Amino acid sequence: GTGYALYQAGRCKDAADVFQILCLYDPYVARHWLGLAGSLERLGKCAQASIAYRMLLGIEPQNVDALVHGAEMELASGSGKSARDLVEQARRLIEAKPVRDSVRARFAAVDGAIAAKEAVR
Repeated sequence: GTGYALYQAGRCKDAADVFQILCLYDPYVARHWLGLAGSLERLGKCAQASIAYRMLLGIEPQNVDALVHGAEMELASGSGKSARDLVEQARRLIEAKPVRDSVRARFAAVDGAIAAKEAVR
């Protein structure tokens, strides 16, 4: 659809506007929340992206991509505990089923960043 075309064209603000309308119109469609979250993430709006990822997880609680990206956004927003909770949920799923190498690498990176932040405390 239009939102994804805008996103792929790098017009993330416009894409976010489209996805926001779609989420309001039909809030039970996971791909709308994914599009909104990804657009907000690219815009650097980490706290808002985190909310969108959590909405997506309300629909698809075993979406490993959303868990990992959501953890990144929580960490970037300064919420280490929420990030850790999402990473632990992702860890259980990754251990139980195969995931793409790119997801596994992203998981390892955010897990390491959270561990480093926790070690500083």
